[in-house]
Amino acid sequence: MSKEKFERTKPVLNVGIIGHVDHGKTELAKALLRHRENWRKWRQSGNANLINGVRNEPD
Repeated sequence: MSKEKFERTKPVLNVGIIGHVDHGKTELAKALLRHRENWRKWRQSGNANLINGVRNEPD
């Protein structure tokens, strides 16, 4: 096994969902993942400095 240093290139967010059986935990997880994918595509589209309709440009 190599001893090279692991470099994290993507941000990580761990989420735990607790709830009773048949109360929509899977649907909630799917919706969160779908939103995350849309957010990633939007950020990569060149709109990274536009947040909530307001330009966030450095001075």
